[in-house]
Amino acid sequence: MLPYLLMGREKSLSYTVHEPPQRPADRVARAEALEFVRDGFSWQAFFFAPAWLFERKIWTGLLVYAVAIGTLGAVWWIFELSWPVLALVLLAIHALIASEADEMLRAQMTARGWELIGQVTGSSALDCERRFFDTWLDKVPMSAPQTTKAGTAAGATSPAQQQALRAEPPVVRTVGILGSLLAPRHRDKS
Repeated sequence: MLPYLLMGREKSLSYTVHEPPQRPADRVARAEALEFVRDGFSWQAFFFAPAWLFERKIWTGLLVYAVAIGTLGAVWWIFELSWPVLALVLLAIHALIASEADEMLRAQMTARGWELIGQVTGSSALDCERRFFDTWLDKVPMSAPQTTKAGTAAGATSPAQQQALRAEPPVVRTVGILGSLLAPRHRDKS
């Protein structure tokens, strides 16, 4: 029975897709600038938590990690805890960081002005990219509309069309429990 259940089970991955604040005008360059952030547990963050936080420049998370490890060391030394207790607590800290790694990345990207433009699910990273680009490429023009000296977009006939072409898309904020706490927060400029 177990082999039968395992045979029909297909691995499913989920990614969120983010676009940088300065979008290239060309559709191909825009597609290359997109960033896919995988949902789920990060084994790299589990095994190499401080290096992972440092590499991605999540400074608040690295500071919280250093304080937690320092506090753990002080508690271990003061109460003379055994090595297995220290190892279990350290593993728990690393597991917490690894489970919230995706949210920390999203919160950091949002704080830096990146925009969440979609989410996609598939059987592999390539499958997710293919699925996303199959729908996204149809919606994006080949190049950004050119503006004239008067500031109007070429090809837009009515003032409503011109306004729609100039309008900025709304900022989408992600909500995470620990990820939003350990990464910098988005500040409105208003």
